[in-house]
Amino acid sequence: MWKADNQLLPLSNYGVKSMSMGYLVGDQAPVVWRGLMVMKALQQLLHEVDWGGLDVLVLDMPPGTGDTQLTITQQIVLDGVLIFAGGEADTNS
Repeated sequence: MWKADNQLLPLSNYGVKSMSMGYLVGDQAPVVWRGLMVMKALQQLLHEVDWGGLDVLVLDMPPGTGDTQLTITQQIVLDGVLIFAGGEADTNS
């Protein structure tokens, strides 16, 4: 799962690459996301994964304050963005 240059290799299926913090922790390991931990994980997923060339990057994030989304716009060059923010009824179904 690691390349020689210490970059993670994303999983790939049907030509779609994916990476998740869920791949890196045990199935039964609880993860409590707080401020700097979220930002560090985001930086790792954006900059330490060998994505290759991408036409589209899909990010699935839990609800929050928007700090994570703001950090994304500061960390990578975006040509466009589509954000879906579902309400609690959407996220718990």
